[in-house]
Amino acid sequence: MSKPKAYSYLRFSNIEQLKGDSQRRQLDGSRQWCSENDVELVEEMQDHGISAFRGKNRMLGVLGKFLELVRMDKIDKHSILIVENIDRLSREKVLEALTLYMELIKSEISIVTLIDGQTHSRDSIERNPFLLQMAIASMARANDESETKSRRINSAWKQSRKNALEGKPSKMGRLPCWMKRDSKTREVVLLQKQTKILQSLFQMCADGLTPFGITAKLNEERNPPFTSRGKTGVWGVSSVRKLLKSKSACGTLVVNEPYHDENGKRKYKTAGTVEDYYPSAISKELFAKVQTILKARTKSSTHKTGGSKPSPRNAFSGLAKEVGSGRGVRYTFSRYKGERREYLRSQRFTQQGIGKNSFSWNYMDFQNIFLATCRLALKATSQVTEEEQRLSLIENKISEASDSMDSLMELAKQAGSSKVALLTELDSMATQKDQMAEEAETLKQAIRTAKKAMGEIPEGIEDREKLRAILRANVRLIEIDFDHKIFTCELFSGVKYQAWLDQDNHLFVKTNDFQIPEDAFKELNVRQGWNKRKRRNALS
Repeated sequence: MSKPKAYSYLRFSNIEQLKGDSQRRQLDGSRQWCSENDVELVEEMQDHGISAFRGKNRMLGVLGKFLELVRMDKIDKHSILIVENIDRLSREKVLEALTLYMELIKSEISIVTLIDGQTHSRDSIERNPFLLQMAIASMARANDESETKSRRINSAWKQSRKNALEGKPSKMGRLPCWMKRDSKTREVVLLQKQTKILQSLFQMCADGLTPFGITAKLNEERNPPFTSRGKTGVWGVSSVRKLLKSKSACGTLVVNEPYHDENGKRKYKTAGTVEDYYPSAISKELFAKVQTILKARTKSSTHKTGGSKPSPRNAFSGLAKEVGSGRGVRYTFSRYKGERREYLRSQRFTQQGIGKNSFSWNYMDFQNIFLATCRLALKATSQVTEEEQRLSLIENKISEASDSMDSLMELAKQAGSSKVALLTELDSMATQKDQMAEEAETLKQAIRTAKKAMGEIPEGIEDREKLRAILRANVRLIEIDFDHKIFTCELFSGVKYQAWLDQDNHLFVKTNDFQIPEDAFKELNVRQGWNKRKRRNALS
């Protein structure tokens, strides 16, 4: 006759508990019990750092996987689950904990508690109903302890958040990974090496590199990641994105307040921010500029239904879109008598199939025309004027206000008696947002009329990857009409213009934001004739 099978289960809410003797004690206790009772210990299950207060261990932990195996009859009947105490299984409210307990008992799984040596099974409970009363009492005690602890911790954190928002000393959790607390003065100071990497990370983004490109460069230069949590020892794109969005970089503390949604899931809403709470690693102006660039890219990618992939041969990949459809444009090339001929083509028409006509624009023609006009546009306003710095800050605050209003709307939907207060706060926030929007529009107008800037695109630039990075740092949008050889360009500064070629290849520019000198385009040499813009789709 085969031995009964046993599964031991131990759980810690805090991973720090592993440093003590509890894990060894529980494992040794399970092994000793199996040895003394001639039972085969099949598996030692462990949930580290998972709380049972809200049932996370039965939903996401190994206990949940064990329960699924029980429900699918993949665990033998009359098997034994060994725990130190009933509260290792659950610290939820009594009814929820009792449901878990009874599910195991009814599935013919016995529960052994090492602390008192009791075996909870269908037979033992029927012989001694007091066992069930003891289990329920243990569940009630465990839940009450967790509730009391939760209230105390929540109250302490609530006071800390209040103190922080009022500018008083407060404990607000772990410091950002580029800071530490001085051992003597207990003041927060910047870590020199990490801060230097953080500053270069923001500057690379402001200069046009994407988070993916920044990650590649950091790994190429073998800069160590800020934390040692990952085993790979390399930077990840998600980590770079989080750092670029972290307001702690410019010294701002974001105070988040927890709440539970209608499904009981714990979420966070922003309760407020405290500027200059931390020592600043970067300027607020640089942070605002990076947020503007990231938001523009996110908005662009959300509306993208197709387009060219980043290419070292195409400086406009990811930037140029086809007017009307919003699709990206396609970079192609062909060879004629050994000469390489490059084109930007309408993706809408190239997808119609081989042999069909599609409109194109000679790549070098377009690049030369675009750079000539874009340099004039960049001279219309400076990226370092006080007006633009202020505009970036305001646009960032408008975005934050929108996020906060969304959170308040969600809370208002679930609120009861406090709904009126939430709606009042929502109205106040909407008024502030409208005022900031008016100020932003005023600043945009001031920027357009400033006429102070200098062009930032070097003359004779040949490195298209470098050119693409410069364009991504300055250009918000390029829309091309291949049918009529027209393109529209809008810069992050708000300057906007339209340029087109007539059938004699004369260039015209229409804008209200800058002046066009009479001889501005006399050096331009347009290769592609008007009628040559229509080409048949081929395999290339």
